[in-house]
Amino acid sequence: MFDITHTPGAGLGRRSGLASLMALAVAAFGVSHARPAAAASATGPAPVATAAAARTVVDCSACLVEVADSYRSEARSYLHFTIRSNIKVPMDTWVGYNTVNATALAGSDYRRTRGWAKIARGTARTTVRVRLINDRRGESKEHFWLYLIGTTHGASIDDPWGRGLILDDDPPRFIVFDATPVVEGGSLVFGIKLSRKLSHPTWVRYATIDRVARAGQDYVGKTGWLRFPAGTVSRVVTIRTLTDATVDEGWEGMRLHLTSSVGAVLGDRLGRGDILEKDVIR
Repeated sequence: MFDITHTPGAGLGRRSGLASLMALAVAAFGVSHARPAAAASATGPAPVATAAAARTVVDCSACLVEVADSYRSEARSYLHFTIRSNIKVPMDTWVGYNTVNATALAGSDYRRTRGWAKIARGTARTTVRVRLINDRRGESKEHFWLYLIGTTHGASIDDPWGRGLILDDDPPRFIVFDATPVVEGGSLVFGIKLSRKLSHPTWVRYATIDRVARAGQDYVGKTGWLRFPAGTVSRVVTIRTLTDATVDEGWEGMRLHLTSSVGAVLGDRLGRGDILEKDVIR
């Protein structure tokens, strides 16, 4: 047997003494002090490597995510929402979202949209777009919501609600409505409406048109301008009907026609008025 003991203070320093001992062990037994590769793989990574890997594990627990409000004219194709984090995310982070109805409705004002948006690693924001529907109706501004439903990698949601405001770009319109039928001798009342309130006055010109009913014989013809003061959206035009001696007329019709306007455009221009004969009512 080899004596590989070492007595401290025998003339070798600590490092040189240890090296000498290892050299003697290799010479005596033909083995190396290095761990075999197979043994390393069987038992997992070396402790030093595991510690290094642990130090590189990151999450997004410090991230606060919110969605910003947005607005757009309905004539534009899309409304864009910005989803943002308070810091740049350390890895790809996903944020779930869904649209929610308010005064604007999915299917008539916008397309329902849901999914997951990615905030790419090293950035702090992403964009979600929602398709708008131009319905051509005179409306005031409408809105819906984009709601954040969840995140990945431990990110927190600070403000989950983003308001999407749809601005009506259609010009204000005058619309005339049919009058309720009346018995001859009564009055036909035509409602005329403006599609939305305005901060300035507007005017619309109207005129009666004969159909079966004749002006001067079945009703009193009328033409003129109707003024809508600022903030007013509804006015009426009244047409007086006449009682005649003709029998078996059944019913007779006439029209109220919107011919021109100032401060707004013309929408539905013709309103129908039916006059019923007294004998028919009996």
